[in-house]
Amino acid sequence: MDLGLVDYASAQELQQAAACEAAKGGPETLFLLEHPPTITFGRNGGAEHLPFSPAFFAERGISLMQADRGGSITCHFPGQMVAYPVMRLDRRPGGLRRFFHDLEESVIRTLARFGLSASREPGRPGVWVQGRKICSTGIAVQRWISTHGLSLNLSTDLALFDLVSPCGLAGVRATSVQREHASADITMPMLKGVFIQEFCAVFGLEPVKATALLPPACSDAPPRLPQWLRRPLPSDRSFGETRALVRDLGLATVCQSAKCPNMHECFSCGTATFLILGKTCTRNCAFCNIESGFPEPPDPTEPARVAAAARDLALSHIVVTSVSRDDLPDGGAAHFKRTILALRESLPQSSIEVLIPDFMGSPAALQTVIAAGPDVINHNVETHPSLYKRIRPQADFSRSLDLLSQVKESGIQAKSGFMVGLGESDEQVRELLYALKTAGCSIVTIGQYMRPSKKHLPPTRYVHPDRFAEYAEWGKAVGIDYVFSAPLVRSSYQAEESLAALRCE
Repeated sequence: MDLGLVDYASAQELQQAAACEAAKGGPETLFLLEHPPTITFGRNGGAEHLPFSPAFFAERGISLMQADRGGSITCHFPGQMVAYPVMRLDRRPGGLRRFFHDLEESVIRTLARFGLSASREPGRPGVWVQGRKICSTGIAVQRWISTHGLSLNLSTDLALFDLVSPCGLAGVRATSVQREHASADITMPMLKGVFIQEFCAVFGLEPVKATALLPPACSDAPPRLPQWLRRPLPSDRSFGETRALVRDLGLATVCQSAKCPNMHECFSCGTATFLILGKTCTRNCAFCNIESGFPEPPDPTEPARVAAAARDLALSHIVVTSVSRDDLPDGGAAHFKRTILALRESLPQSSIEVLIPDFMGSPAALQTVIAAGPDVINHNVETHPSLYKRIRPQADFSRSLDLLSQVKESGIQAKSGFMVGLGESDEQVRELLYALKTAGCSIVTIGQYMRPSKKHLPPTRYVHPDRFAEYAEWGKAVGIDYVFSAPLVRSSYQAEESLAALRCE
């Protein structure tokens, strides 16, 4: 499971929890993540391996941590893929020695897929490229359950290794995938995707869709949907006509991919939210029904097909969103721009709203979308930042707020939204509203989280419509121009009405 950026102590806790489950007969788990700048000491390591005092590293924001794994000293940093396999070694032939060999073999095969020739070196753990260390390994085993694993350097930024020698061995040079490949085009999602394939091949496993760790269902969560969350099935012929039009043009809608509860109503009214850049997301949020994995390249004909569908539907307000495409250098921003320009040419009198990912915080990518001139730029924060690690581990709340602030500064209407029922408190709802106001949001949507399938996170609560009305009042009290808050509200639901209400105020 891909957890994004996780501090070292939290990762240890996750491994221990997974190890306890595995010891009881539960599933084996492969954690993939990145760490903030951290130096860890194994059982053979300590401060004596540091060239400077602990205070030197603390002043530079580098954490020092003790680990229960083997080895001496290891560096972690964003841009380094960390893999922690929690597996039962008593069920595998060859025990620990074979497990360690296969773990390194997974890395060697992964690097070969990118054209790099890597190998083991006698007497020195890890994986090496021409005498330069590219991957560190270290395993801990308790009751035949493995924890810890490996760290494979992707980024060319190896500043930590200028301060500390890998494994505490003097004279050892560190390297990375991007440095050896002489290219920054290899991204973390690409590296993780290939590693998962090779890891499963080496260990004889079937790849499965990763999901975030889910908490136990709240004991007071209602067993059935409340009446106010039930929607009638479509009875209007327009529903089928809209669905057929989208299908015939080879387009996707987030309405269908995300199993939106309002799809029947919107399709019956002849509206839909277009989903561009494919149906496969490079991220893996616990609440979302869109498949995660390895997307196909963008389709250059898609912008024109979206414009044709919008014209045939005679849309006066067009909403376009996308999956996250962290595999693309610009996150898909140029494709958004081409789509917006095609819509402007096809329907010059219509307003355009785009619901965008965070583009990994790239100001240039965001400016590409801003330059295309949509009327509204929406970017959802989804939930309170205290829940990000469990709900949307690859996102960053501060990064999202910064994006919204840049939209506001551009003069384009900034919009955002979030769900309730994921474990937040009402006080945290207030905090979110204040944060979005501070970031410059003119429109905020609030809706009830509803699990799209039994495999997804169960709601922790169902919020009554009267409380949603209170949320709207709270938002207005902090100065947000328009707050659309109701159980079935989604970020694109009645988007035209929201924009019209804002313009009337």
